Amino acid sequence: MTSPSTLLKDRALLVGMVAGVVVISLAAALPALFIWKEFLI
Repeated sequence: MTSPSTLLKDRALLVGMVAGVVVISLAAALPALFIWKEFLI
């Protein structure tokens, strides 16, 4: 059985990675959304 601190560290790492992916995809999507808005209007 793993110790709680290791489990907590793994969870924090997982949350950090997910947050990083979300931030990167948002940063990539925002310019695309602005470009699409310019084309659609």
